Amino acid sequence: MIAHPIKIAQASGLFDRIIVSTDDAEIAEVAESFGAEVPFVRPAGLADDHTPIIEVVRHTIRELQAQGDEFEFLCRIFATAALLLPEDLKAGFERMQLGAPFAMGIKAFPHPVERRLALSHGGQVAMVNPEHFAVRTQDLSATYYDPGQFCWGTSESFLSDLAPLLTPGTQGVVLPNYRGLDIDDEDDWRLAEAVFMHCMR
Repeated sequence: MIAHPIKIAQASGLFDRIIVSTDDAEIAEVAESFGAEVPFVRPAGLADDHTPIIEVVRHTIRELQAQGDEFEFLCRIFATAALLLPEDLKAGFERMQLGAPFAMGIKAFPHPVERRLALSHGGQVAMVNPEHFAVRTQDLSATYYDPGQFCWGTSESFLSDLAPLLTPGTQGVVLPNYRGLDIDDEDDWRLAEAVFMHCMR
C-alpha cells in the first residue's frame, strides 16, 4: 500500500522530494526502499486514529522548515489511495498554478443524497428528506465528498487556521467513481483488487 502512492508520485514528475510521515519503523523501511524519504519520526501524539490529518501535514511542514527546507507547493497523498494515477496529481497541480489555495481529489456520491434513508434500531426505513420522494434522481443535483486521495496546497495555506474543505477557493479534481477508493476495511480491499484487475491493467 505505501509503495503505490510513492510510485505514483515519482511517475508524475512533479516532486522534488517525497516524504513519508510515520512512527512505524517497518513502514519507514519500506518507504525508503521505494525511494521516499523518512527524515523524522512522527510523534506518538500525532499517530493515533483520531489525529486530524491536517495536524500531521502541519507537523511535516514545520519539521522540514526546521531542517532548512523551504517550498511553495506540497501534496498530501494518503497511503490508502490505492488507485490514484499521476494524471490526478497533475490535474490538481494545474489548479494550484492558477492560484487555488488547495486542490483536492473528490468523488461524486453514487446516488443523490436527497434520497437517503434512515434505518431505525428495529430495522424500519424512513426518508430523511421525504419532500424529494417523487423527484426523479436525474433531476437532483450531484454532490461530492472527499474520498481521502490527495490534497495539494501551499505551505501558507496548510499552516493557516482553515482546513481545505473550509477554505474559500479550494478546487476539486473529480475522480472517476471506480477509482476514488479509500481502503478502510476488507470490503474496500476486495473492491480495489477487483477494479485493479479489470480496469487498470
